[in-house]
Amino acid sequence: MRTVTTLSLAALTLAQHDGHDHAEAGSGAVTWEWAGIFAVDGHDLSLNLFPDSTGAWPDPTMTMVFLPTTTVTEAGMHGMETEAEHGFEATCTEVEPCEVDANACTITPAEDACFMLHLEGAAATYTVRTAGMTGLTIFAQHGMGEFAGATHYLTEGAENIMPVATMMGDDAHDHGGGAEATNNTPVIIGVVIGCIVAAVALIGVIGYVNNKPKAAGAPDNGVVAAA
Repeated sequence: MRTVTTLSLAALTLAQHDGHDHAEAGSGAVTWEWAGIFAVDGHDLSLNLFPDSTGAWPDPTMTMVFLPTTTVTEAGMHGMETEAEHGFEATCTEVEPCEVDANACTITPAEDACFMLHLEGAAATYTVRTAGMTGLTIFAQHGMGEFAGATHYLTEGAENIMPVATMMGDDAHDHGGGAEATNNTPVIIGVVIGCIVAAVALIGVIGYVNNKPKAAGAPDNGVVAAA
């Protein structure tokens, strides 16, 4: 049953794949997985990211694009997608967590620019400058839900800055509630393939049973011969 075993491994691998893009920043191959648009008032914001419950980060770095925005609506967010792509094609500025280097943790939103955030420690915070802005659109290589912790991912002082709208790379939307959409497509595909593999295995077993040599004098098809 080598074919069934190979298919089973392929299905398991696909089901576990999280769909992230780990390409090198600035190569033009990095894409965004999550985007959000926010109303801002020109004050500095704090971007707050956390590792998982085991202390592990998804990757050692994450590429993000921060764009000044004047149309703070879902449509305005969609209108920034092309500019975001330009940003991901740029050579990224590396940014350290403020906990590591307070002089290298500042992000100033701009067109045709991207930022490679270093992720380390028990928490990673970064300062986002929004002077003169009324809106901010963020495009990120990973979803913000992956970095949930004790503090909301975007704050101004003690105030949580909630998105007007968010979207995932597959255009699944969250209309202002702040919950992060989840891309379940790889898992669904993996489950479907797993079902197909199970069916193939069952057919193989049935075929083996039907073709198994019978002992001399044994009745066919389970029918007991009359005396």
